Amino acid sequence: MEARVKEGADKVQRNKIIDALVKSVCIGRGDLNKMWKAAEKAQQKPKDCGLYFLDVCADVDKRIEYAERRIDDTNGVEPYLLHRGGSLVQISRNEEGVARIQNVSKDRFAHHLNNVCMWKKSEGESERKVHTPEDVVKHLYHGPLDGYPPLTRLTTVPTFTKAKLLTVPGYQDGIYYSPPPGFQLPPLPAKPETSVTEQCLEDLADLSGDIPLDGMTREESSQARETGEETPSFAHWLSYGLSSVARDLIDGPVPGHLARKDKPRSGATLAMTVMEEIATCQPCAPQTLPDRDEETQKALMSGFLEGGAYILYDNIKGGKELESDTLAAAMTAYPRYKGRLLGANKMATVPANAVFGFTGNRSALSPQLAERMLLIDIDPKMENPGSRSPSSFKHDMRAEVNGRKGHYLWCLLVLIQNWIAKGCPEWQGTPLGGFERHAAVVGGILEAAGVKGFMANRKKLDEMVKSDDPVNEFMDTLVSEHESVEDEQYVGTLFRVGSSEIELPKCLEHDGKLPKVVSIPKLLEDAQVAMDGFGYQKDYEGVISYPKASERKVAQRLQGLVGAVREHTSEHKDRRYIVENKRAWRLSKLDGLNERKIGKLYKLELTETESRRRIPIVFG
Repeated sequence: MEARVKEGADKVQRNKIIDALVKSVCIGRGDLNKMWKAAEKAQQKPKDCGLYFLDVCADVDKRIEYAERRIDDTNGVEPYLLHRGGSLVQISRNEEGVARIQNVSKDRFAHHLNNVCMWKKSEGESERKVHTPEDVVKHLYHGPLDGYPPLTRLTTVPTFTKAKLLTVPGYQDGIYYSPPPGFQLPPLPAKPETSVTEQCLEDLADLSGDIPLDGMTREESSQARETGEETPSFAHWLSYGLSSVARDLIDGPVPGHLARKDKPRSGATLAMTVMEEIATCQPCAPQTLPDRDEETQKALMSGFLEGGAYILYDNIKGGKELESDTLAAAMTAYPRYKGRLLGANKMATVPANAVFGFTGNRSALSPQLAERMLLIDIDPKMENPGSRSPSSFKHDMRAEVNGRKGHYLWCLLVLIQNWIAKGCPEWQGTPLGGFERHAAVVGGILEAAGVKGFMANRKKLDEMVKSDDPVNEFMDTLVSEHESVEDEQYVGTLFRVGSSEIELPKCLEHDGKLPKVVSIPKLLEDAQVAMDGFGYQKDYEGVISYPKASERKVAQRLQGLVGAVREHTSEHKDRRYIVENKRAWRLSKLDGLNERKIGKLYKLELTETESRRRIPIVFG
């Protein structure tokens, strides 16, 4: 466009060029018109816009008005001053040419004012040019920031906006797109042909073929895709890249992506850093997860303030439970996160749209983090994965991506555009709670491209949850006892704090049968469950007992557990299927009984209709 403007293209030629671009690239006509106007402005001589020398001895209101007008005139064309997290920021580049967000100090703000304002000082009959007066700098620097465009996200690659169009270089709707020097990308087709989408998917699968996702070799994973089998870890690896490129299409938080390996040097870090480099076209910078929540909060604030697309915590220690209330809160804090600024005694609210990644060797998750995570399972199925010969790999993944990162990014963009061209069909499976929009969008993109297995390995991830939740352990004990009652002389199960030897009222009778009464302290003692606050005792051999004196404490704690819900899954086989039953039980108290005579009685009740799934048994 700049070249055509230089050549003197008229309005008819401009319309022809824009018509051709609308058909060939995925950019809307409105954005193309803006780009053309920007190219025209770049060729025009600067307008006056109030640019003149103002005497520093002028009235203070006039000096402030002049400086404000100069900032508005220059910052409105191509914003260089923006506000983020309660601070004035600008976009700068590091030594590698990568764009980054930088806070604007008062001295740097004065530098910007000196660039756009012209000040003079009269000395007798002569005049000389001077810098912006200090009182003007202080007044404007400490003034309100709502006059500056807000910056919600910095991206170094083209991404999709909420309008499902690709970003163009510069500032637009809170997003600043600043491509690295020399960055080029092939035009994105508005309606990708099936063969193009399939080839993009095949290229990404070929790149990751030597990473043992779900324990499969390159040949096994290729065969699984051809036969339409589920490949959940491959789907989640793609999700890690798509979640950033399609971030503004997802109106909600994004779950974390955990690359978990059974052996060191299996390729988890390689898989995550390579995908991050594809999605950002810049080097990846993994970090370690702090041991303390206070340090985690500071690291998160720094990460959010920097505006990076990813926050990757690498090499979480094996055998260690990954648990952090601060991290869990940050992962669901969309669209903003509030925390204490590093090195300052004040709070700030910053945009929270980074994608979280994790790698770890046999890492265990706390329940609250497992509910926020997608699993990328990496299993080399060998004792020493690091001893594999380099000749056994088809690609040196890092070298391959360094040479063709633009192509692989284009492949991700094609998958998204294929979904858009098909009408944005949303994924209809059961999502993670709180991450419904991510599942609908990213799951829909994968499904539209023919990738199966999104969120299909939830059961395996749940098995990795290291839970010391006493309520869950207590509920599991009650559910197991309730489901074990098969005697025909009983109808259901009731629980009480005291002895089980009581006479139940006739109103509880059904078809001539009464429920079985179970003593909770006796049940916990038989199952050897140590419940804190329940008054249990433990002897020198570690045997747990609940004496008579514990009943009072059990009764007190039990009142606070009424309403607790626990999901329980059981399986049984028939001739051709494994039948999986999933039920959710709630602890409730029976009302309307004479509690002085028989005490308080509790029961388990189903909270919803039983969920049943039949899994075919493969013979041979």
